[in-house]
Amino acid sequence: MLMDYLKVVSLITFLFCSSLSFSSETGPVSGEALQSLFSRLPEEARPSAFWWWFENAVEEKEITSELEDMLDKGLGGVTIYPVTQDKNKKFLGKESIPFLSKRWNEVFSHTLKEAERLGLYVDFSFNYGYPLGGVHVTGTPFGSRILTLATSRFTYSESLSDYQVPGWSTNKRLIGVYLVKTGWLPVIKEPVIYLDVTKQVRQGKLFCSLPEGRWMVLAIFCESTNQKVKFGEGEALDHFSKSAMRWQIYHAGGSVLKCIMESGAHSFRGFLLDGFEVKPELESSNKKGFFWSEGFLKDFFDKKRYELRSFLPELFYFAGETTPHVRYDYSDFLSQRTREHFYGTFITWAQKHRWGVRIQAAGSPSDEIMAYGMGFSPECSMMDYLSKHMMPKALLEGLDNKLASSASHLLGKTRCSAEAFTYLASPGKADLDVIKAEADNLFRQGVNRLVLHGYWYGKDTAPVLGRHYHADVAFGKMSPWWEHFRPLADYITRCSALLSLGQSVNPVAVYYPKADVWKKGAPKYALPEMKRKLLPVCNALIQSGYDFDFMNDELLRDEKIRSGIFSKRQYQCLIIFDAESLPYDTWKALEELTETGLPVLYHAQIPSFVCGIQEFREKQLQAAEIRVRLMKNSRILFSKTLDEMKTEIRKILEPDLVTGDPNLVFTHRSYPPYELYFVCNLSGKIISSRLSFAQTGYPYIGKATKGLVGACGFFQKKSFNRTEIPYSFKPHESVFVIFIS
Repeated sequence: MLMDYLKVVSLITFLFCSSLSFSSETGPVSGEALQSLFSRLPEEARPSAFWWWFENAVEEKEITSELEDMLDKGLGGVTIYPVTQDKNKKFLGKESIPFLSKRWNEVFSHTLKEAERLGLYVDFSFNYGYPLGGVHVTGTPFGSRILTLATSRFTYSESLSDYQVPGWSTNKRLIGVYLVKTGWLPVIKEPVIYLDVTKQVRQGKLFCSLPEGRWMVLAIFCESTNQKVKFGEGEALDHFSKSAMRWQIYHAGGSVLKCIMESGAHSFRGFLLDGFEVKPELESSNKKGFFWSEGFLKDFFDKKRYELRSFLPELFYFAGETTPHVRYDYSDFLSQRTREHFYGTFITWAQKHRWGVRIQAAGSPSDEIMAYGMGFSPECSMMDYLSKHMMPKALLEGLDNKLASSASHLLGKTRCSAEAFTYLASPGKADLDVIKAEADNLFRQGVNRLVLHGYWYGKDTAPVLGRHYHADVAFGKMSPWWEHFRPLADYITRCSALLSLGQSVNPVAVYYPKADVWKKGAPKYALPEMKRKLLPVCNALIQSGYDFDFMNDELLRDEKIRSGIFSKRQYQCLIIFDAESLPYDTWKALEELTETGLPVLYHAQIPSFVCGIQEFREKQLQAAEIRVRLMKNSRILFSKTLDEMKTEIRKILEPDLVTGDPNLVFTHRSYPPYELYFVCNLSGKIISSRLSFAQTGYPYIGKATKGLVGACGFFQKKSFNRTEIPYSFKPHESVFVIFIS
């Protein structure tokens, strides 16, 4: 307990005092305009919090008390998130209030009115637990569904009649039946050759004529997963159906809408669509399959112009040169369907009522950059960390944060939020210095809004720490450091406001090679492998002084977006890292970009595979011709090792900031006439370094801990338009370095 107290005192002393005692390197206070930037504490930039309503056992008096407490600690809003954990429907001895009941609407209405009185905003999680679903989904045709495979073997020499289709059940819908000649091997030998005999099935029996031999029957069904909603009730929703999403909106959204209207309050801001955690597997057996939904076959034909049913076995077995094309087309179709039917349907409804939607797209089978960018605030989470309960590291351990911030930068969003501090420590065990360091870690990855995970409802939640809501730091009255949180909240607010100014400066674009995953046909499970593959190049760039955004096929193919971001030199280099496959339209876009003078660096290999089954042989030949032309272009670069990659980039692009220590990391925003660098020490040690910036203006040092800024007293102008500043960083210290042109 003494150690906890000392850590709290240490951080509070740091927050208040470090900003007041500039080193000898700083000069007089800067001009009024720059100082005003650091003095601001705009309400809309304040951190907010997930507010866990355990079992919905809430009451008006405590709601008011907790909203006042959050305002006092510097928060600007809440995201109400009902959570069910107790089978007895009780929390701290109080009975649960049924979700969306008359009594629940009363306390929700009270919350909106009190938030408006206090100047706080309210968001609401459209997920009651996760994945999205509920009791209104159970027993309906709107539950999550997948394709599953059943097989059986037989030896045949004459006509086949009355043969029972394997896995046949009235509880499943038959999609297709296929025959594979197996020979005498005990398993199927790939590549397989299959016959579609779906039309020869009647009432679960197969009738057909076949040559003599050993055969296997492949029966493909659509069946309900019956996946349960974790920390909620009922079953998971079909995430690929407009009808299912409209059903969800009718039962959940409609009730919330009515309550908001009746309250007369204007504090409600919008909804959160939590992470995409529906699984392509059966709840009962963990048997894996492929996402499926109503109208898939027709919609697929409309988009891809061929019959998917004729190729369905190739999702499960390799059948030759068409298989990766079919799997890519299925994954690409699934991506489009997710955005149109799931995200798009909900956003259209929310925007009709002038509400925003925060989208957590982590785990989505859709193109994550495009899915993140559909909301008014792309929102990442810390779920991609490889290890838990630890201090943040300078090396990236996951890419979801950068995917979300890339969507924000590429698609013109002013903010990028984060579900912050998830898995940082067990409830009540975090320290303020750890929380600040992780906030800095999020800021340097392009985040500029923090949503604390999370604030616990209840006067005294200490008795339930043993059955805590997993992954939670537990902000609130039960944590010993909560009464000291206000200075850290103000620090977060200033950083968020400053990092919302102008435009992010990430001079390198890194191609996101989702085609390599999609051609395998199981993006839900293959994506983590691909992200781990990208981590070395991303970390090599950061440690070499370059920040980056991810670039995807869809944005490269969009001529308007492509010309906008590359013609203005928002990105000065594109890296294609160890990619095997590219869609044909991406090949054409790359050729056009190189003709404009954009350097493109291919690392490890040059892609050689063209994705998509339509005219794939012709497109493969055309792509090969483009490839030959590209290799002759002087703007095309090649590298085999990470050291070679860094050398090649250095030839065409000066590092934006060389920190001199791998534990010093940064992000850069341009807000003319200011160039703002946020530099932070993620280690627990003192680091003295010489910071080398690709800037020539006059430098200032700003401390967001108290909103003070002063002229930099010691700096040196170097050759190649660079400025060097010596600085000694305290453990977990952060500074803004501002250049005025």
